[in-house]
Amino acid sequence: MVLVMTESTLTIRIPLELKQAAESIARERDTTLSQQIRAFLRDYVSKERQISLLGGESLRTKSRK
Repeated sequence: MVLVMTESTLTIRIPLELKQAAESIARERDTTLSQQIRAFLRDYVSKERQISLLGGESLRTKSRK
C-alpha cells in the first residue's frame, strides 16, 4: 500500500515542558518535532494494521488494561 501525501493539520494540546523537551531532542537529532510526530503516527498506524490483520488485540486496548 502506497500512501499519497495530501496535507492536513493536526492540533493537539500538550504541556509546554513536554513540547519544549521534544523539540530539543528533535533538534539534537537534526530533525523537527513535526517530522518525529509524523514518523510516530506512521509507525503506530502500521503496527495497528498488522495487529488487526493477525486478529490480535490493538495497542490501545492493551494499554487500558
